[in-house]
Amino acid sequence: MISHGTGGDPLSHAQLAMALGRRGYVAAAPRHAKDNSRDWSGVGTYEVWYGRPRQISEGIDALLADSTLGAVIDPARIAIIGHSAGGYTALALVGGRADMGRARTHCREHPDDGFCQVRLPDQTRVAVPSGPIPDSRDARIKAAVAMAPPGILLDPISLAKVGVPVRLYAAELDAVVPGRYHAEPLRQTLKPAPEFVLVRGAGHYAFVEPFPDAVKQQAGEGATDPPGFDRAIFQEKLRHEIAEFLDRVLR
Repeated sequence: MISHGTGGDPLSHAQLAMALGRRGYVAAAPRHAKDNSRDWSGVGTYEVWYGRPRQISEGIDALLADSTLGAVIDPARIAIIGHSAGGYTALALVGGRADMGRARTHCREHPDDGFCQVRLPDQTRVAVPSGPIPDSRDARIKAAVAMAPPGILLDPISLAKVGVPVRLYAAELDAVVPGRYHAEPLRQTLKPAPEFVLVRGAGHYAFVEPFPDAVKQQAGEGATDPPGFDRAIFQEKLRHEIAEFLDRVLR
């Protein structure tokens, strides 16, 4: 299962999905309700943070029940891959418990954190909701890949009880979820210790596939990389690394 980031789309990771398909995996990428490229109406709300992991679980239900795909899916070898809010989704599904009150406190103390400054396309700032999110763990998921997740949302006590292999990616120049606030705390609290990769010279959107030249201007920040960073070359490497990780931990 592949979970896109805020305002993203199933096509955000299409080449990754196809690469996994060529390796024998069944890859599915749902469009998260009210938090996608067509509909931003719920971005940052409790409804979306609550709903994202549950939509992935419902997707697994649908795939296993499918008359064609269900017969070829090994229910003991299911994994989740996610970027940004999708990275949160991935970690929530393997046991990370989200506490929005914790995030609100963090944002009051660290207003410089890019996560606390997220804006909608009309430049309205997204407010962090309050309250804990109920447990979203799906025991069918045996491995997770989290790329630039907003780690401040997740309670450290729950992260210490994850118990499945996690590969954690962080971008060195990430201004949306800076590593010191998000990746580093996750790296220190996740148990078992995650396979951690710091991508040098990368920005937050390096994990999203390159945009065609014709739509780069329309895509804005999501299509932009720090000077000198080649997203296309990195994406090839990323696909190989993720496939190798899944081959190994889901053996």
